[in-house]
Amino acid sequence: MEASDVTLVGGIPRAVGTAIRLSRQTRRVIRQNLAWAFGYNVVLIPVGDGGAVPHLWDHAEPALAAGAMAFSR
Repeated sequence: MEASDVTLVGGIPRAVGTAIRLSRQTRRVIRQNLAWAFGYNVVLIPVGDGGAVPHLWDHAEPALAAGAMAFSR
């Protein structure tokens, strides 16, 4: 039990399949979250820097930055 990555407690062999399915679903969700985070950062880092629309402002307004942070959660 100390050397295992996963320990199934009980004598139910079907639990192995359930554990494998759960681990695959978890990995899928992790990949989706990483993709969304990457896309969000690619879009909003230039906005925060003011480089997306350089003629409108020299830097991001604090309210815009706060709104972007609130939206990311």
